[in-house]
Amino acid sequence: MKYTESVEKSAEFLRLAITHMARQKAGYHPQSFAVWYEHVSGSNNLLSEELGQLQQKGILLTDEMTETLYSKYVSDCDADATQRVHDELEKILRNIVASTREAGEHSSRFDHSLERYSVQLEEKPEVESLQGVVRALLTETRSMRSSLSSLERELSEKTREMEGLKEQLRLVREETIIDALTGLVNRKVFLERFGLARHVPDAYGNLCLLLADIDHFKTINDNYGHLLGDKVIRQVAQTMNATVKGGDTAARYGGEEFAILLPNTSIENARKLAEQIRLKVERIRVRRADNGSTLGVVTLSIGIACFRPGDDADSMIHRADMALYAAKNNGRNQVMIEAE
Repeated sequence: MKYTESVEKSAEFLRLAITHMARQKAGYHPQSFAVWYEHVSGSNNLLSEELGQLQQKGILLTDEMTETLYSKYVSDCDADATQRVHDELEKILRNIVASTREAGEHSSRFDHSLERYSVQLEEKPEVESLQGVVRALLTETRSMRSSLSSLERELSEKTREMEGLKEQLRLVREETIIDALTGLVNRKVFLERFGLARHVPDAYGNLCLLLADIDHFKTINDNYGHLLGDKVIRQVAQTMNATVKGGDTAARYGGEEFAILLPNTSIENARKLAEQIRLKVERIRVRRADNGSTLGVVTLSIGIACFRPGDDADSMIHRADMALYAAKNNGRNQVMIEAE
């Protein structure tokens, strides 16, 4: 949908993409090509930013990392919606091709006319003949201008339609990666980002994970209803999102549970951030819609785990979950670090 470059420009992007692909560990497959084509064409800033960080660290993309980048930045759209946009785009392109071909035919006839009139002028015609040439040229020129104007209008209209398709795809993609209630990324995106982050630890191998759970959330739902429960979840999510920075990822992991991925973060700094979040949540005051009264204090229990060589998502999440479980058993509203 967004690949609207000329043949010459797309050929140059193809050459650059293949050059990048040759330097990686990943194979020459369509996903790899799509990732690097998006990068060299400058059409995907978020992807280019992440690739730039990887290149600065000398990281070569494996097939797994390429698949993660492709899923994260290129393909994450609902299949039906994508097909719908694809069909619309095909129709737009057919119309553009037809209009361009028609203009091209006009242009070809105009060229032939110019050549014919040039030959006549070389023969030094009389005044009457010159007047005939001028009249014919004016007629041909008006026809050509009309053809080009029609093409310009057609291209302007189709450009607007393609911008509309681009917005449709943006909204579809947003729906697939964002949790509707909280505005945080969903569990799927969190796991994808973990899969990529574990390949690019900093110089000290730092990568930490926080798992947080709202204390006594079932009691809140039972006593005040799900609408107020959802309000609590949203405010906790907003607090987390406002606290994490840079390359950190705050996600809704499920229900009243949240996950925060912290690349380039030591366990001590992860603990400090967890305490900041815990204290900010403790200050949240959620008001009831019916009478304006505030709910009691909302608290979080948080477990922390840090990356160990050979970790996958399951093993690291399991240790963070055990630390979270320990925080719950120890009285809640506290931060616990994984056992050694």
